[in-house]
Amino acid sequence: MFSNPDVFSGLTDEELVKRAQNGDTAAESYIFSRYKSSVISTAKYYFSKFSAFCLTGLLDYDDLHQEGLLGLWSAIYSFKDEKNVTFRTYSAKCIANAIKAAVKTATSKKNNPVENIIPLDDIYIPAPISVEASVIDDEDIKELNSFLKTELSDFEYSVLRLFLSEFSYKKISENLKVAEKSVDNAIQRIRGKINRFLNNRRS
Repeated sequence: MFSNPDVFSGLTDEELVKRAQNGDTAAESYIFSRYKSSVISTAKYYFSKFSAFCLTGLLDYDDLHQEGLLGLWSAIYSFKDEKNVTFRTYSAKCIANAIKAAVKTATSKKNNPVENIIPLDDIYIPAPISVEASVIDDEDIKELNSFLKTELSDFEYSVLRLFLSEFSYKKISENLKVAEKSVDNAIQRIRGKINRFLNNRRS
């Protein structure tokens, strides 16, 4: 199902997520646009907090930004509008946990782990929202990343990285020198694999 993006401005986050979960790629893109600033602010927060690691090359802002986008994507397809929890609350924690997981991974080889510098459980959430929702945590994100690296083909993984870098299907096809239809098919396969991972986590 594909919709006219012009109708999205009046929809709630939860209505958009439901459309995205039902296959509306335009709704999915609109959610990414709506939450772009949240992902950027969270990535910048962690990047500045761990500037010492950034200077050593262990952390890269672009990597944190992409991990945040992956957290947002996971939030879209794992969100259930069943409890008294908004998608904004849910996605904010998922974004932060995805970035936190990347920070832990990047700094795990240091003698002084990052937890000794700042409590990573003190997750950054753009105020003012609650963090009481049951969400994908940093361990889930680590497992998802591992799952994707194992289950995605080299082509699918390349498509995913470019997609999370906000490349259009056309730009991805030009970058990888393939047809746009091949990009679309790859995105659909990636969505299916992520959904299977999330369903297995819930079962």
